[in-house]
Amino acid sequence: MLSDLKLQKQQYTYFIGFEIWHSLQENVAQYLPFLNYLYKATDYHFKLHFMPKNINIVEELGKNKVQFALMRATSFIDAQIKYDTNVLVRGINLAGKAKYQSFFVVHLTS
Repeated sequence: MLSDLKLQKQQYTYFIGFEIWHSLQENVAQYLPFLNYLYKATDYHFKLHFMPKNINIVEELGKNKVQFALMRATSFIDAQIKYDTNVLVRGINLAGKAKYQSFFVVHLTS
């Protein structure tokens, strides 16, 4: 018999939006293993959210169409100003510096 928490985790899917850096195929190849890791680590379900070209990741986050966003620093600043978002994870480069890498962002009410 499944516990209530496990059943709740199975019934809800979190959507992760992202900005395309190189190509859609490269981004998907990079993010799918990450989503698989998140599922194994948390037992929560995650799916990539694909946006039309004219849609902004900041707006998708603000409208709760995505619960998490992988974005550039300039988009994070915009999201923080507009929607009071918070950084959950910040990447570092091979030199151990927090330069150029992307952020994993969540709206505070998610």
